[in-house]
Amino acid sequence: MLLSPLLSILGLPSGNQSPPSSRPAVTIPNGTVIGSTFGNVDSFLGIPYAQPPVGDLRLRRPLPLQNRFGTLHATTVPRSCPQFVTAVNTSSFGQQVSDAIGATKFFADVGNQGEDCLTLNIQRPSAGKILPSQKLPVLFWIYGGGFEFGSTSMYDASSIIQRSIDLDQPIIYVSINYRVNAFGFLPGADLASEGATNLGLRDQRLAMQWVAENIEAWGGDPDKVTIWGESAGSMSVFDHLIINGGDHTYKGRPLFRAAIMDSGSLVGTHNVSSPPAQHIYDTVLSNAGCSGPTSEARLACLRTKDYPTLLNAARSVPALISPKSLALSYPPRQDLWDDFYAIDPDVALNEGRFANVPVIMGNQEDEGTVFALPLTQLRTNDDMISFFSSFFPAIPSSKLEPSADITALLATYPDQPLLGQPDGSPFRTGGLNNVYPQFKRAAALVGDVMLTLSRRYVLERLCSTDGHINTAASETSHTIVSGSSIVHDQTKNLPAISPAHKLRLNPPPHTSNNSSLGERNLNKNLRSPSGSTESNTHIPTVSPLDQVPPTCWSYLSTYKHGKPILGTFHATDLPVAYGQNTDLLIPQCAVQTYYIAFVNDLDPNGRSVDEELHAVGGDVGAASEDVSPTLGSSLGLRPSSGKPVTGGGGGGLNGVLDPNKKPLPVWPPYAISAPQLANFEATQVSFMNDDFRAGSYAVYERAVARFRL
Repeated sequence: MLLSPLLSILGLPSGNQSPPSSRPAVTIPNGTVIGSTFGNVDSFLGIPYAQPPVGDLRLRRPLPLQNRFGTLHATTVPRSCPQFVTAVNTSSFGQQVSDAIGATKFFADVGNQGEDCLTLNIQRPSAGKILPSQKLPVLFWIYGGGFEFGSTSMYDASSIIQRSIDLDQPIIYVSINYRVNAFGFLPGADLASEGATNLGLRDQRLAMQWVAENIEAWGGDPDKVTIWGESAGSMSVFDHLIINGGDHTYKGRPLFRAAIMDSGSLVGTHNVSSPPAQHIYDTVLSNAGCSGPTSEARLACLRTKDYPTLLNAARSVPALISPKSLALSYPPRQDLWDDFYAIDPDVALNEGRFANVPVIMGNQEDEGTVFALPLTQLRTNDDMISFFSSFFPAIPSSKLEPSADITALLATYPDQPLLGQPDGSPFRTGGLNNVYPQFKRAAALVGDVMLTLSRRYVLERLCSTDGHINTAASETSHTIVSGSSIVHDQTKNLPAISPAHKLRLNPPPHTSNNSSLGERNLNKNLRSPSGSTESNTHIPTVSPLDQVPPTCWSYLSTYKHGKPILGTFHATDLPVAYGQNTDLLIPQCAVQTYYIAFVNDLDPNGRSVDEELHAVGGDVGAASEDVSPTLGSSLGLRPSSGKPVTGGGGGGLNGVLDPNKKPLPVWPPYAISAPQLANFEATQVSFMNDDFRAGSYAVYERAVARFRL
């Protein structure tokens, strides 16, 4: 997963590396980009997609690259954006825990950081592996890191590209650097007054526009882009579904046609000028040594501060992994002054204002264990109530205090310290692994509120009621106008209303800028960043139409079940998806194969149920007799072309799996009437109902508007 293996691909001598004279070159309006080849994969690293956000462009919206760069030798690992990484202290939990966390590379601190960092990497099949006339679908990666850290240098997609070649379903991979922590997500009324909020999301959207304009030069199809992310990257993918009211077009064409979300979706926050957000801004401002009577003066100070001073100030707030683990200091926050990200995510879902595209979305079984490790101060149930209530400031219009919701939610994970908290996480481990009195309960609550239960909440509002496959969903949208506000209405996404899938279609107008319900006035001229004013201009309410909502697939990964203390924890999917986990070859192959099929055909099961089966293998499909025809060979000794798998950079499975066992099974769509999950186990793919912890989910669903950071 780390690009350290790619260093040998791109910069160090190797018998398999292309000589300079034969290195791949691509010409675009900005210049000629020269990459390198290793095995069957061409790589182009560090291509700028925006003007450097330095000097007066610091803390401003990204601007498209205008200047020509002539010839760019894109063969070295590019600079990462400024990082805010805190090490996970595992000293009291043993070497096995430390090794497991280190193996994900998720929490690794990268070198070569700086503000001039808005670049992207492209990896594709090398010449000879595809036809010159082919236009390949594109997989667009957004890294995670709690909106505090992350870098393209951590991810090498060579294994994914090789797998796509082996399956005769080749794809192109794009990964992007975007600004994180205070450089990309600093909140506050000052920035809202300039329209300079959620800059990291704006970086991502600009990179998508760059792909739309340039990826054809690499042999990619700009009309077949799938956006993919993990953790905060997955939350970003979700945000792109609701940005601009769900309008994801650029120059009249969709920027993406499908989405994959691994361990992240909806994250509830208060708006950019709310008290918790303003406190983060004020802390950074103070630690940077900035003050002034006006927003212009304060921002001018931040923009002229030397880089080390601002970086230290950015790191002066609570970190992702700390005794305040749940405190995301720099999440995206709705900006009521701007129509880019103006609506609360749960309101956008419940009003049907999202991009209508097919989706894969899933979780690791024990998402919260790694985040609960530093919370050793939690000894009693009262400690738990006090600690978690502190993260969700009360909404003035709410009749319930957050502590009441937390108390109700905690009751669904009974407090049984003498029994080892058997209902906590890592789940299904009885009384084992409770390394401090409230560890397993804290891990369960963090993982469920932030990641797992929110996934179910999103799917119930996003997806088809009956699992009908709708691959054309992403092709149409329409726009309506209300007063002076243009609203991109996605009412076609609304599934039929049922008791399990209620939509707030006609909520009353609210005036609180922290309200989770009601219509939102998107006209920035009618609001001030420090509060809200009532207006006669509102977003029109919506009603169900007859269009088919998006098709979704969902999963739960359990392949690390039984691993002490951590279980299948957050970020364990990264080595699996990127082909770096040699002890989990079956889920690695399954995930890569399903995802590649989805990128190609908007269906993880492949393009045709009539296609011939080839060689099969792998102990998968134990819970299903249905076999995915195009994927039947994916765990065997040959790809769907019938040609021998060479392995290449993808770590082919020749000789590893038993060719006499079942092939990869059909992954059923997620339906509200039958919510099934693929269960990625260590030795097979099985299926399960998405009904676990129903009591916890009932509390979360009722109180989702109050679970906001």
